[in-house]
Amino acid sequence: VYDIVKCFDKMWLKEALNDLYDVNMKNDQLSLLYEMNKTSQVAVKSSSGITNRMQLEEIVIQGGVWGPLECSVQIDTLGKESIKENNELYKYKGLVSLPPLAMIDDIAAITKCGIQSIIMNAKINAKVESKRLKLGADKCLDLHIGKNNEHCPTLKVHDENMLVGDK
Repeated sequence: VYDIVKCFDKMWLKEALNDLYDVNMKNDQLSLLYEMNKTSQVAVKSSSGITNRMQLEEIVIQGGVWGPLECSVQIDTLGKESIKENNELYKYKGLVSLPPLAMIDDIAAITKCGIQSIIMNAKINAKVESKRLKLGADKCLDLHIGKNNEHCPTLKVHDENMLVGDK
């Protein structure tokens, strides 16, 4: 039985720029990115219409040109740290360690149900909170593949129970 967890997040500017610096982006583009994102005017479109524009400070707008790169680099730090530690990682065919996998702003972590799921869930939450990211509990899903048993834990998104998908 395995858990596959998918989450969506939002990102703060300084943490994103620090991670870009850590992957050797050490030129004037960092200061330009900061200036570009230090103040943003945003509106939210929903089924009931579009909201009035509001000002947000020091946040990365994911719909921008640089947003996917900034987000990818920041989320990638979770996988890199997991590989470095190599603790509690699921091993494909018992040989290849699979860290949390990321694609832009999605995270998928595969573990055996039980203590490994709880540990990986805690690591993801700790990493996300240390970077001031916010996972939306309504956008995270815990999928169990296989039969339910007493070892299938209830996973958390920050302090909320994660949604459980169909088996």
